[in-house]
Amino acid sequence: MCRKEDVGPNFSSAIFALVALLLAGTAAAQDQQPRSRPGWPCVGRPDPVYVRTAEATGGQVFLFDHSEVGHSAALVLAEQGHDETIFRVSGSLEDGTHEFSFPIDSTVESAFISVSLQCLQVVEIATPAGALLRDSDPGVDYHQFQAGRIVTIKKPAPGPWKVTVSGKGMFFLVAQARSDLSLDDARFVEQGGRPGHEGLFPIKGQPRRGVQQMLEVRMSGAPSASGFAFYSSQGELLQRLTLAAEDGASGDDRTYVGKVTPQATEFRLAVTGLDARGFRFERMKAALIATQAPE
Repeated sequence: MCRKEDVGPNFSSAIFALVALLLAGTAAAQDQQPRSRPGWPCVGRPDPVYVRTAEATGGQVFLFDHSEVGHSAALVLAEQGHDETIFRVSGSLEDGTHEFSFPIDSTVESAFISVSLQCLQVVEIATPAGALLRDSDPGVDYHQFQAGRIVTIKKPAPGPWKVTVSGKGMFFLVAQARSDLSLDDARFVEQGGRPGHEGLFPIKGQPRRGVQQMLEVRMSGAPSASGFAFYSSQGELLQRLTLAAEDGASGDDRTYVGKVTPQATEFRLAVTGLDARGFRFERMKAALIATQAPE
């Protein structure tokens, strides 16, 4: 099995997350606008450049109030070791109650959930059995902040989990896992190589919108992947894809290839299927994939 345990990438990812957090906290400190109503904790807006950088690289944004920035290491520590992205959305929510669901499969040893909403009233995390997660539950590490929650769950029950949030404003939800079932790589490729050594090689630059290209996805620990799709950063389904497993797979390691025609300016790849025990899994490529206009 291929696991992403090398220290270098994990450490650099953690450092980027911390930088994003500190900047968000600074923006909150500079926000002197009155809150919309008593008891309604609205934090400041980070620079949109940092939000886009986080989305483009797979980093995280968490909106701390300026009084909470000293506790920002909680996110960095909780995220470490949870290298597989199960679910991720960001954007702006209108005032009201919003629900998000995602599957946790039986290979997940530990789950990490980060929820941040600019003007937050309530966050509820429900297990597959429908019970609300509590900070006193066994194996749960729960951190509560004015505009969000940071939670890790050891040996979470497999099945559909649900996050319900009430409030409005900028929103970020990330669910990650420590698991041997891994989305190792996703890249656009093309035929190349010298005679006798032909194969698929990464394209130069970004994929082109409206042009058919080859997409290659590598998975580890997944008996089969049956669904491939592109989603917007807000979680909107943009495009379903058809990829086929290459011949000569070894064990539960698979490479899937197919022709796709990207239509959006940017998107996030998601892969779904069933694990060895029949539970649904989902893995996402954390970083948004940007496209360029056709030549």
